[in-house]
Amino acid sequence: MTLQDLEHQLKNIIWVQGDKKEIDLSLGEEFLVTTLMKIADTSWGRDTLDYETIGKWLDNFTGELYDCRYERILALILAVHMVYYNECHICHLVKLAYRKLLHEIMGKEHIGTEAAAESLVFLPLGEVSESGPFLSYYFRKENCLPVESFVASFDLIAQRKKVKNIVLMDDVSISGEQADWYIKKMRKTSEFFREVLNEKNVYALFLMSTIDAKEKLEEYNIKLCTPILMDRRSCCFDEESSIYKIFDNSIRDEVRIQSKNLAQYYGCKLIIRQYKRNGEFQRLLNSGKSLEDIIQKVKKDSLGYGNAQMLIAFEYNTPNSTLPIIWIEDGKWKSLFRRYDKLYTKQIVEGIESESVYI
Repeated sequence: MTLQDLEHQLKNIIWVQGDKKEIDLSLGEEFLVTTLMKIADTSWGRDTLDYETIGKWLDNFTGELYDCRYERILALILAVHMVYYNECHICHLVKLAYRKLLHEIMGKEHIGTEAAAESLVFLPLGEVSESGPFLSYYFRKENCLPVESFVASFDLIAQRKKVKNIVLMDDVSISGEQADWYIKKMRKTSEFFREVLNEKNVYALFLMSTIDAKEKLEEYNIKLCTPILMDRRSCCFDEESSIYKIFDNSIRDEVRIQSKNLAQYYGCKLIIRQYKRNGEFQRLLNSGKSLEDIIQKVKKDSLGYGNAQMLIAFEYNTPNSTLPIIWIEDGKWKSLFRRYDKLYTKQIVEGIESESVYI
């Protein structure tokens, strides 16, 4: 299959569930926009959002699925349920995460706080400019840790004979796939890492994570440590989601399904454009993925990477587990909370538009 064949097959892949009939939600656009601005001003910081940004984002919804006015209301219902972490929130979370980590080590090894702190070393996941290493600054500053508590590679840990506890760290792990990818990479490239998994305690420390990620990490005998452990209730379109509890039982499920349809309809279009632009489609084809595999990936990723269905953003970036209609910015689509994707040297040198490589 060629890239052109794939693009043709992806033109109409959205299956819309439920009735497309508009429901009287007794919610006006002006009320929802005002509510969103109040949340931003009181909880996130006065410069987080403005009316112009919200207006440009709402203009993305042009009535292709439902009536334009109705689409904007459904979108705003999602927006007012965003959870945004500013610098103050991040500083608080890194303190909680570190205390939880120390508590785990102290309980397991029956030692005091000082001994627990001296027994560990942090290894941020990812490249120097990514979120893991970026957060190490906050962990060091807020928890008064020495610079020597952080290393840039696993092989440097081999020199630390007294280290008993190795802490892999990043901001978020929803599906657990990114952490899984880094772990597999380290197993291939570092002989010491393979030894460590058997001889030392390895923890994965995230500001927030999920039960799915916890189970994936346990396959490597790595213990998850996080101040915020989320389950399916955190998925915005799950039947247990609290977002649509404000509506009467008679319409609750239909509103939830219509909101999901909206996010997936526009989300698929956005993901298709992005994967065409950054070379992900070519990478999938090169790896032998079938048409059905690629279609299912697009549908899942249209609701946040791997169908995560998150509504979270950090001051420094927005995770790709959040709905793409929130974070993608591609010229045709304006974001509400922009995500700054990772570009690697091969992408820049060989050209994203050529779709020659995606990492």
